[in-house]
Amino acid sequence: MIKRLMFGFSAVALSMTVASTAHAQAHFGVSAGVSMPTSTFGDAVKSGYNASALLSYSVPLAPIGVRAEFGYNRFDYDGGGGNTQILDGAVNLLVSSPGASLIKPYVTGGLGVYRTKWTSTGLLTGESTNTKLGFNGGAGIAFGLSGFQTHLEARYVYITKESGNDAVNYVPISFGILF
Repeated sequence: MIKRLMFGFSAVALSMTVASTAHAQAHFGVSAGVSMPTSTFGDAVKSGYNASALLSYSVPLAPIGVRAEFGYNRFDYDGGGGNTQILDGAVNLLVSSPGASLIKPYVTGGLGVYRTKWTSTGLLTGESTNTKLGFNGGAGIAFGLSGFQTHLEARYVYITKESGNDAVNYVPISFGILF
């Protein structure tokens, strides 16, 4: 009987200790990498680069988190003579494997606002800008390190069409650090 009682008290004390240390956490981070255009957008531009500022919110040991991202992508035109720049603000849901682990695979997806600017230089000079709703989804691997976390992820981004134009789609592959 005493063994059962001691086991019960130990289990309750352990669960209270875990619960008290499992407070929600907010992290700031940065990421950068290569962006590969797809579809008809890929016919017009070369692979480019991306950089983002991240704000992540999660509860330890919970499989779901939220991440706000503010990003920049740049693609040069295939034949030279200009570029396309994309500024975005997106909110994404992250779903990872539950529990504490140094390596955690996850899936992510969300929506955002994407401001696309096309700039032409050379013989025909000019620029055009529009702002559209976009969607993204992908997967990554998070690596927990002492005091910070890194991640490697790939996503597919789809920016809705403007009448008469094709949609803009690309795949950013990025490496990031969360503090």
